Amino acid sequence: MKEKRFIAATKSDFSKLKEDLQFLENALKTVLSEYKDYFRERFIEGLSIRKYDEAHQLNRGSVDYLQKKFFSALACLLKEWDEAEGLCRLRKPVQK
Repeated sequence: MKEKRFIAATKSDFSKLKEDLQFLENALKTVLSEYKDYFRERFIEGLSIRKYDEAHQLNRGSVDYLQKKFFSALACLLKEWDEAEGLCRLRKPVQK
């Protein structure tokens, strides 16, 4: 049987991507709901940090801090997801 390809990805890769996007969507609806508007404006609509801070009358430091909090919360969720499934999707720190 010939394997179909989807947007330069195998069917298996596409399934994994779909699962990851569903996880992100659910997280933004629940645990990360306070960052939903920020995520939409910055990463879906493509606003730069400067344009985001102008639109919300914030300074760059405040937007950087908001972004740091968002990524930290997302990383914690991903870590919990990995631990629950016995996987490691996050990059491990380099051992010296």
